[in-house]
Amino acid sequence: MDSLSRIREQIDRLDREMVALLDRRIVLAAKLAQVKKGEGHNLVDPNREKQVLNNVKRYAKEPVVQHDIEELYEKVMRMAKIKQMAVCNSPLPFNHIGIIGRGMMGGSIQKALKQADSNIEVFFVDDLSHEIPSMDLLILAIPTEEVLKLTPVIVKHCSNLTVMDIASTKQSIIKQFERCSNETIEFVGTHPMAGSEKSGIEHSTGGLFLGCRWVITPHENNHPKTLTLVEQLIQCLQADVVYLDVKSHDEKIGLVSHMVRVLSSSLYAFALERDPMSLELAGPGFHSMTRIAKGNDELLDEMIRFNRENIAQHLDGMIDHLIQVRNKLIVDAKPFIVLEERVS
Repeated sequence: MDSLSRIREQIDRLDREMVALLDRRIVLAAKLAQVKKGEGHNLVDPNREKQVLNNVKRYAKEPVVQHDIEELYEKVMRMAKIKQMAVCNSPLPFNHIGIIGRGMMGGSIQKALKQADSNIEVFFVDDLSHEIPSMDLLILAIPTEEVLKLTPVIVKHCSNLTVMDIASTKQSIIKQFERCSNETIEFVGTHPMAGSEKSGIEHSTGGLFLGCRWVITPHENNHPKTLTLVEQLIQCLQADVVYLDVKSHDEKIGLVSHMVRVLSSSLYAFALERDPMSLELAGPGFHSMTRIAKGNDELLDEMIRFNRENIAQHLDGMIDHLIQVRNKLIVDAKPFIVLEERVS
């Protein structure tokens, strides 16, 4: 009979072999990207991805592996896409990039930038009142209130600089950005539709922005050339750029982002108040719907404080919708619209 230590040695050996194979797979994916680029093929091929998933499901023999292999390989293919896009990307339009904010978002931007181009200089800036490193771009990966406080400080201490933020509410920021932009410093409002309920730089990842929408909200004092450079930078982070005016941004984000956080927190609070013991029975569906309720409470407070009117308006509409659902539920066995019908 094999001893505990001997079995663990075999597992450790297999882990080394599996990681080495993953490394080789990523290297081959990078070579494939170069061939695709040279021959004019699209980098992403949905049919090929489906074929790979079908193959690995067929290869798996153990039931537990069969159950989770598709989700695992989706992550493997995501790693490959990150490497491929880094290979095919154009050079970054900025060479000396400072980041204020050492959280999950700031850390993810720093890692994504280094993956896009390991030769550029990317560094965190902690104090603008002291000697400031040479920068051509400063990224504010901090909450809305901190952006508003810091903007006048940046104008006082910096010049020949583009500044972009990533906060989730834009109206207050864009008003200030438009007022503070001048001949030597220009502020650009942006918002990546990416994130996590987790916080802290230890949860940052260079692949966070892969395939996400990243909104740019221009103002009257933005120059087309500056917006083009910021757009190129975002594309180098493998995100899809969308332009929205500030009013549309806050309305739409209030519905599909801020409302989600409010409803998630409300559902969890309602279950806790109604029947605390029920939470011990909660399965994946409940945990999926309440996942972001466990996120940063300060972020929720900021969303409500700076986008209160839009969230309240969407809540009013949601309450009316839920009343209709309740009434249909009493008289109809199918009160809900099927998702496919909505999409069509």
